[in-house]
Formats: sequence, C-alpha cells, structure tokens
Amino acid sequence: MNNVNQTNLDTTTNASVIDGAIEYLKRQARINHPDGKADSAGRFYPSDVERCDCCDRIREPSRSWPHSLRTHCRTAVHVANKYNVDVKEMRKMSRFIKKKDIDINLEDVTRLVVAEKIDTSSLDKSKRTRRKPLI
Repeated sequence: MNNVNQTNLDTTTNASVIDGAIEYLKRQARINHPDGKADSAGRFYPSDVERCDCCDRIREPSRSWPHSLRTHCRTAVHVANKYNVDVKEMRKMSRFIKKKDIDINLEDVTRLVVAEKIDTSSLDKSKRTRRKPLI
C-alpha cells in the first residue's frame, strides 16, 4: 500500500507538462533555442518540426522584423502547442519550478520536480503511529 498522500498531485505532474515547462524556462533563459534557420538577411524561419499552428498568426519575418518568429517560438503558448499540453498548466509548472529553485540543467530534473510535488506529510504521520520498526 502506498502511504504517500497524492492529494497534492494534480494533472501538472504529467511528464509532458514538466518537459514543456523545462523547455520553456530554458528558452526564456536562452539555454535552448528554437529549431530553424536564418537566411542571408538574418530572418529566422522555424523548421517544420518547430512550426505549430500558433505560428501562422505571427507576422512573417522581414528585414525590419527579422526575429518575429524566433521571439514567438520562445513563448509559453508556442512551447505548450509544441508539447501538446495546456498552456495554463505548463505556466503553473514553470512557476513551481522557479519557486522551488530547481536547477533546470540537471539530468533528472523531471524526477526531481515530481519528488517536490509529492506531499510527504502523511509519511511523517505514519512513522509516528507505526508499532513495529520497518527493519
């Protein structure tokens, strides 16, 4: 039987939401960059893998505005569409990661976020009421 209180866990512990939030934070920090190419005039065009439906509403790059699509590809809306998750849940998860000061560069950052989200207060209570030692 699992003694962990799962009431504190909600849909934001979905791995896709966590991955999307981590990618969003990395793009905001300029650690990761959108996939695409720039032409000789410096206009950025996202690759077919990077492009989503939300990109169609953004102005095409021009000499005056060469980074319009690159800037859009760093937004929460775009990253949520790319990871196919709810943007509100992804923003909520990114705020949680920032609040807990979780290092987004770690290898197992997704597991760390899930561990932080689990409410372990029920474990402490069960330890006090246990009659036999576990060992």
